Amino acid sequence: EYNSRKEEQRARSLSEYQLPLFILNTLAYPDVPFPMHVFEPRYRLMLRRCLEGQRCFGLVGCRRNIKGEWESLNIGTCLKIRDVKVLEDGRSLIDTMGGRRFRIIEHWDLDGYKMAKVKWVDDVERSYEEIVRDEELSASVKQMLFSLVGSQATGDALRKIKQLMEENKYPESSEKFSFWLAAHLPLSAWLRQRLLESTSPHERLRLIKEALSHVNRE
Repeated sequence: EYNSRKEEQRARSLSEYQLPLFILNTLAYPDVPFPMHVFEPRYRLMLRRCLEGQRCFGLVGCRRNIKGEWESLNIGTCLKIRDVKVLEDGRSLIDTMGGRRFRIIEHWDLDGYKMAKVKWVDDVERSYEEIVRDEELSASVKQMLFSLVGSQATGDALRKIKQLMEENKYPESSEKFSFWLAAHLPLSAWLRQRLLESTSPHERLRLIKEALSHVNRE
C-alpha cells in the first residue's frame, strides 16, 4: 500500500507543474514560434526570474466576463524562451517556441504576476489507422487552402500561408499542422481557443476544414 501511494504521488508530480503566467488577449500553440514584446514591469520581473531558472512560462488567453472584466482562460501553452534581446529602456524582445499545453488547477499572485499549478494536456494516443486517416484529412485541408488562394474572398493571411507552404515552411505531421494552421489562420477567438483545447488532431483539422468551407462559400 505504501509503495502504491508513492507511485501515485510520483505520477501526480510528473503530470503537475508550477508555471509563471503571462496573460494576453491572444493564444500560442505547441511547436509554433511566438515572438513577444515584454514591457510591463511585472512581466519584466517575471522574465528575469524565468531566465535565471528553467527559461519557460505559461501563456493563457483572456476574455471579458459578464461584468465586462477581463479574466484568464483555463487552458494555455508553455512557452520555451529561445532568445532574448534586452533594450536600453528595459523592455525585452523575446523569441519563444510553443511547448506542451496545460490546464490551470490553481493560481495565486506573486509580485504582481500570476503563478499557477498546472496539469499537462496532451493529445490522445492514436492507432496507426487513425494516423493514416488524419494524414489524409490534412492533405485535403492543404488542397482546400491552395484552391482558396486567388479567389476574391482570399485575404492576406491565406496568401501568406500558401507562400509558406510553397516554401515548405510548415510542419508535415497532421498533429503539428493543425496547430500551425490554428496559429496562422484568421479564425474567431472562440474557435482558436477550442482548437487549443482539443486533444484530437482529427477534430482540429475537421474544425479548420469547416471554417475554410465557409470562406469558400462567401
